Amino acid sequence: MKKTPEETSHAIVCKSVALFLEGSAGLNRTVDTIESSDVRGSDLAEILDDLRWHGSPELHHAMSAICHQKGWIDSADELSRPLALIIEDHEDAAIIFANALRGSGFEIQIVRSGDAALTWLTETTPAVVILDLHLPRVSGAEILRRIRADARLTGVYVIVATAYPDLSMGLDAKADQTFFKPVSYVELHELALRLGTKYVGRVS
Repeated sequence: MKKTPEETSHAIVCKSVALFLEGSAGLNRTVDTIESSDVRGSDLAEILDDLRWHGSPELHHAMSAICHQKGWIDSADELSRPLALIIEDHEDAAIIFANALRGSGFEIQIVRSGDAALTWLTETTPAVVILDLHLPRVSGAEILRRIRADARLTGVYVIVATAYPDLSMGLDAKADQTFFKPVSYVELHELALRLGTKYVGRVS
């Protein structure tokens, strides 16, 4: 079936934004493509939302902010929230990390097994991963190895959190940061501030 002009314009903008998020197209070219189209408001917001975890979270944040500044979408707040993937089988620890990062503007996804984490990582590109090492079915060390071997996940900030220091030996070069449980309130507060500033640009 032949596409309507509106559908064609929508597809062109969607492809242009996707290429920008992948790092395959420049910002000015993408902005020009959107500007020359009639895709605005909820239609443009839908494209940005559909591509929320496609490519670079930081580029998505930048694109959402520009579209908001130009008046093409009403608000960039929800669209620009980066994803923090918390891979932790201990419920209390997962909730503590989730609450701290949610307060800094992150969208949160908690998974409690290694195999579920790998499934998520094939479908999304989180900004931050908090990774327990002692996980059911697939170890945290193996998940970290796969993250660092995947070019799509190059920019992911990985924080290893473990109660077993011996398990983290040899992983320091691959992880961006390591925490030993129990994590203190001061450590967690400082972490949330740093990550909120880096990926969200603000802290609440």
